[in-house]
Amino acid sequence: MPRTPPEVAALLDGAINWANENPQLRPESAPAPPLVLIEAWNELGEGSFVVPTAADGTTYGDAIAAMLLAH
Repeated sequence: MPRTPPEVAALLDGAINWANENPQLRPESAPAPPLVLIEAWNELGEGSFVVPTAADGTTYGDAIAAMLLAH
């Protein structure tokens, strides 16, 4: 299923918000930033990637960086 850089950033934003709202389930102690894993960040053949590509450039990383700067 195709996805866009803003959708990937929104999914990561939701994961960070969930981790902040559920501190009892976090592996790290607050006030440390939540630990959120981006799985399959380089699965180019499967369409699960955030690494730069010729087709998308750095749009995925840029969208994630913008979301993190807003946190």
